[in-house]
Amino acid sequence: WTQIVLLLPYIRTLYPKVPVVAIEEDVLFLNFYRQIGLAENFLRKQIAQYRYQNMKAKELQALADAQLVVANNPKDGKLLLENQIDPAKLFVSSVYFENYGKIDRKPTGKELLFYGAMYRDENHKSVMWLLDEVLPKLPKEYHLTVVGGRPRKELLDRADERVTVTGFVEDVVPYFERCLCLTAPLVLGAGIKVKVLEAMSAAIPVLTNDIGIEGIEAQDGRDYFHCDQAGEYVGKIIALGEDTELVRQIGQNGRRYVAEHFDLEAKYQELLARMEQLPI
Repeated sequence: WTQIVLLLPYIRTLYPKVPVVAIEEDVLFLNFYRQIGLAENFLRKQIAQYRYQNMKAKELQALADAQLVVANNPKDGKLLLENQIDPAKLFVSSVYFENYGKIDRKPTGKELLFYGAMYRDENHKSVMWLLDEVLPKLPKEYHLTVVGGRPRKELLDRADERVTVTGFVEDVVPYFERCLCLTAPLVLGAGIKVKVLEAMSAAIPVLTNDIGIEGIEAQDGRDYFHCDQAGEYVGKIIALGEDTELVRQIGQNGRRYVAEHFDLEAKYQELLARMEQLPI
């Protein structure tokens, strides 16, 4: 993926003739661009701007040197084309994710779920926003469970009767089976969010924003709920908490959307065919 693709100049010194397939797990320079908006002062913004421009130049150069570039969603494919990546060597695939289409959901109460690698900035900042801006506005019976490895002390210190921080778990299925919904107010990141696809495949209603849903062309209000402001999250969570049929309906629609639009086996076969055509 991108971080390895950046090593391409060094790889070429060892294997000058080998065809290179560059898989853009996400377009890294887009993530760097978003960090500019989160910078807290002028100096940090200047540093973030420099890092973005530097990363963009290196990433695009590495992709230009590859023989096949794989984008994991149409949105990223379009972004790469806009930045002069040769359309003849671009393949739009589907990101790999664990499909939970056979889970038998049995929501038990009003448990909200957030999960992901909690040492990552985008997940940590998103959960802290959820704790500060959304959970205090919900009735006391709503509870947030945060699942994911290596949570930071700032998050662990917030655990109480309304907040559970599990750390790493071997199996997310029990949490998927019983939660009311996935809340994913993502403040950073780029590319398709695997957590969103996995939750939708499990028939969990997903509440997320532009960053969380990018690359996933699902319909708001049918396949998931689009939320930007804290009040929107609060309103949709309460609506789900009061209507079991709505939980079932949105969940099933999301599961159907993933099954219809993210056929990994078909994309795998297409990618193999493209790779076999590369000159050796």
